[in-house]
Amino acid sequence: MSSKEGERCLDESPTTLSPAKENLEAREKAVTGQVIEKINQAGAGNLIIFPPEIIVEILSYCDTKDKKNMRCVSKWCFNVVSSASKDLISLFGFYTIKDINDDNYCDILEVLTNTMRRSYGLDVKLNLQFFTCEISCIQMKEMLTVCKENIISLGIQLSDKNDYSEILLEPDLELTNVQRLDISFREIDTSLCVHKNITEAILARYGDKLEHLGVKYLELPKNTVLQVPHLSQLKSLSLDYVDENIVRSFVDSIVKENITHLSLRCYTDDMGNLDNLKFPKLEYLKLGSIAGESALALIKFNKDTITTLILEVIKFEHIGDVNIPFQFREVDIGNVNIPNLEHLELIGNYREDIALSFIISNMYTITKLLLAMVDFRNASLPVVEMPRLKCLYLRYFKDEISELMVMKAFGRKITELWMFDRKRNTYVRKSTNKLISMKKKALALKVYNS
Repeated sequence: MSSKEGERCLDESPTTLSPAKENLEAREKAVTGQVIEKINQAGAGNLIIFPPEIIVEILSYCDTKDKKNMRCVSKWCFNVVSSASKDLISLFGFYTIKDINDDNYCDILEVLTNTMRRSYGLDVKLNLQFFTCEISCIQMKEMLTVCKENIISLGIQLSDKNDYSEILLEPDLELTNVQRLDISFREIDTSLCVHKNITEAILARYGDKLEHLGVKYLELPKNTVLQVPHLSQLKSLSLDYVDENIVRSFVDSIVKENITHLSLRCYTDDMGNLDNLKFPKLEYLKLGSIAGESALALIKFNKDTITTLILEVIKFEHIGDVNIPFQFREVDIGNVNIPNLEHLELIGNYREDIALSFIISNMYTITKLLLAMVDFRNASLPVVEMPRLKCLYLRYFKDEISELMVMKAFGRKITELWMFDRKRNTYVRKSTNKLISMKKKALALKVYNS
């Protein structure tokens, strides 16, 4: 045998296996694969028989807390829930952190740093909320610098104590992926011109990237026009405690066909001519502290697309002349039919007839109803059949009888009752037994003439 043939035999021998050995390795791989598959599927239960599209449909009936709990059941559940749809992939890669301050700053930064170092770290998306004004500029800058590529949402309250605005405008610190920005000027007591300059500078830098913009407590000197760049990507706009001129500046800078969410609360009652406030794709409308005429105009311009309507302290009646006590100008509500309305919130001491106009006009489509401080005084409040209403939220009613009156009028078919807990400052869902008990009490009310 030649030396070349010998070399070829030596080179090939390590990779040449007998048929018996090949069969043994194939069987070992198959068994290993089966074991891994069983481990991955452990805890799947009966869900494993369903195709992915059915599982997605099942998950659509679960709220966020249920989905998070399901991910903890097993590795299979973790994988299927996390990847069942693009919305869920986005949901579980999105971290919201609130109340960041000097005391918890180090712990939060350590957790974020470790999370982003993991294999999936680049996919982590952050929503950081700095609304407490209790973190130093140095620490805020460090956190924003470490997380700048992962931040897609930022809430910040500017203050005289800490000038956070300078951090947002530093040349070497740009939030390249930010999509949502909320700014509050509540803690700034400096000149109004500073408000204007800060706002214009921040919007000039980030305006063309934003899908959501929220501005609170922004004031400008009289006869001053805010220079707002073209907000071409904006889908959601929230303006709280601003005047009508600021509203106009922002409305003129957006693409109205893109807006799906709009929230307005103004310093002044009268918003003037609203002919240009038509948004073809508007789904969510929240209005606060504006005149009833302006609110109705906005609703009627956009009624065909609205699915969520929140009215907070709308002035459907108010003093017409401050020199004549108790003279009110009342707004005729009439029939306010919103064809696709599913979620209605009425927050404020509205007259009974006003509240009933909104509820009765949309009683066949509403699935969620929130009532807070609504003035239902009439003992013969009519029973309103609401076949799709499932969730009822109640807040600031004077006593249990008032709550039971509302339940008898609107809540006969509800499956969820949420009551506001003042100590916890949130709504708490009542148990099924409590709901059944309150329904029985409501139906037994003798003061009702149903």
